[in-house]
Amino acid sequence: YAPLVCAGDQHGMLLGRDGFSRIPWAQLFVEAVLVVLSVLFALAVDNWNRNRVSENLADQALRNLKREVQANRQDVEASRSRNQALLDTLRSEAPPRGISLRTADIQNNAWEAAQATGAISDMDFSVVAIASRIEEKQAEYRNLKRTVSEIILRGNFGGDVDEERVPEGLRIMVSGLYGLEEDLITLYDTFSQSAED
Repeated sequence: YAPLVCAGDQHGMLLGRDGFSRIPWAQLFVEAVLVVLSVLFALAVDNWNRNRVSENLADQALRNLKREVQANRQDVEASRSRNQALLDTLRSEAPPRGISLRTADIQNNAWEAAQATGAISDMDFSVVAIASRIEEKQAEYRNLKRTVSEIILRGNFGGDVDEERVPEGLRIMVSGLYGLEEDLITLYDTFSQSAED
């Protein structure tokens, strides 16, 4: 038998002798499979590209963190040396007048950028954990630094100020800064070692 084509049919639908359409199921199945495979391939390529971008962002964030930690370590090490000398002076029999306190100017821009961009979610957990501990310790250091600076500026060391002797409170606070600087240096070294592994 010969198929009939409807005259008004724009799609060229084939009609059988009985007036029902003959649907090319095999062709439709192949086309559907090709569409599904194309969509899956496009999703896979998109997923691969997103992973590549995320990995590049995490790598850049890690490089920035390494540089910042190295710079902070150098600054903290210099401050620790100055504070050790200041502590030695404060412990002496006749400490000089006019004590100056120069502390480290710690940066945390790389850590904040890594958090803001979400790069830390693609970084090694142990590295992120150490970086987080560093940030907490740096915040503690900044707070103590601010407190000590305010006390020095106001000349309020707690208790009566003896002009012949520097108050014990200042020595204790500088000792606290010195201890935090030692802790930071240890954390910086731990981070550097962990980030290299």
